[in-house]
Amino acid sequence: MEDCVFCKIANGEIPCHKIWESDTHLAFLDIKPAVEGMTLVIPKKHHTSYFVELEDEVLLELIKAAKEVAKLLDAKLENVLRTKLVLEGLDVDHTHVKLYPMYIRGKEPEKSKDLGKLAEKIRGETK
Repeated sequence: MEDCVFCKIANGEIPCHKIWESDTHLAFLDIKPAVEGMTLVIPKKHHTSYFVELEDEVLLELIKAAKEVAKLLDAKLENVLRTKLVLEGLDVDHTHVKLYPMYIRGKEPEKSKDLGKLAEKIRGETK
């Protein structure tokens, strides 16, 4: 879609803090995270954001991609109990999953001011 911000990110027209990529999906850090490491997982091809309107195969592949990214977040971020998944897609009409790392109570990190360094950490490029 011509005006879709996520299509532009997937096509490399808009930069993002990418943490994971496959041939069909892309995961990147949210620029206004609710929690440290909040991540968006999108298919590279445009689909409506309302999950009940998606073909089953599109939804299944999105969930499988999100599962891989959640495992990465769980492994690379400290004090994460698990990562929760939300399908809502109200702001951008391009199907996507929001992943929220859930931290051990009292051990939540401050939100990083440097998303580039956080993305490198998650990708395993720094400690």
